[in-house]
Amino acid sequence: VMHIEPLFPIGLLVHDVPDKVADKVEQFVISRLDKMPSRDGPAPHSTDYFESEKIIADLPKELPELWLEFRSCKDAYQQGNNFKAINRQLKTNKNEFEYWCQDYYEGDIHAEHEHGIGRISGIYWVRANEYAGGIMFKTPNPFTEYSQDYNPDAVFSWVGNIYKPTKGRILMFPSYLKHQVLPSEKDVERTTIAFNF
Repeated sequence: VMHIEPLFPIGLLVHDVPDKVADKVEQFVISRLDKMPSRDGPAPHSTDYFESEKIIADLPKELPELWLEFRSCKDAYQQGNNFKAINRQLKTNKNEFEYWCQDYYEGDIHAEHEHGIGRISGIYWVRANEYAGGIMFKTPNPFTEYSQDYNPDAVFSWVGNIYKPTKGRILMFPSYLKHQVLPSEKDVERTTIAFNF
């Protein structure tokens, strides 16, 4: 019988940390947002990505419960996808882990980008309300760039999937997967920790 089969699925880990951990992380990070670098830098949102000193100086030590959640998710991602991160960029980091904070205001975006090859990337929502812009993961299938019509039921021609920000949620994905943050609305609360293993 003639049929179409899906090939080469991409694994996305979705995990919600316990509310107690999420509340503790939110309180800790929000108390340090006044140390976030100026918005005059190269990103259209507040971020300490470009800074040598982060608003969270040592995440594994300062937020140990969240660190355990990250490590557990990484292990589950590796096992479920049979994928081991090869982080060639962090020669001196025994945890092979880098992270940075981001805070979004009305209209802020993060343009389409990826995090290189051979790593596991992730995002954690410290806080998010209904006005926060979603994250869109773009399909690596170049065919969709030339498609004339969009049908939400035709999964093979999807341009991307949008995930709604949710406080306390972790997403993990392969670092090559292109993604972007869509514009936030007025009265937005959207603070994140992004990371790579």
